[in-house]
Formats: sequence, structure tokens, C-alpha cells
Amino acid sequence: MGMLEIIGGFLLIAICAVIIVAVTAQESKSGLGTISGESSGTFFDKNRGKTKEAMLARASTVSGIALAVVTLIVVVVAAH
Repeated sequence: MGMLEIIGGFLLIAICAVIIVAVTAQESKSGLGTISGESSGTFFDKNRGKTKEAMLARASTVSGIALAVVTLIVVVVAAH
């Protein structure tokens, strides 16, 4: 096992921890609001890019992409 594989493994564990925290900290996004008659045009929906929830959603997206990239790199390094 090479040094790059060990570093990649630690990166994978760290990225997985970030994803777990980001996803569990987000509020539930059930689609029942439109069924129950709630308006979807609230102030928080319009300013979603500035809220904590938007930051967590962005963190989970970026972490997911980073997880895929690091996984591919580790697999390629391990194959050689």
C-alpha cells in the first residue's frame, strides 16, 4: 500500500464525515407544502442562497463531487 493510497483513504474518511454532517444538519424538504396549500414564494425561498440551509446544501454537493473524484484517483493509483 503506497503513501498516496493511505492519504487518499484519510481524505475519503474526512469527506464522508463532512457529507454526513452536512446532510444530517439540513432540514427535511418534503413536497407536502404545495399539497397543503402553502405558498412556495416565501421570503426564505427567494433568498435561499444566503441561508444556512443553502450553505449546507452547497457543502453536501461539493463534498459529493469531491468524494467521487478522490475515489477515482485512489482507484487509479491503486491499479498501478
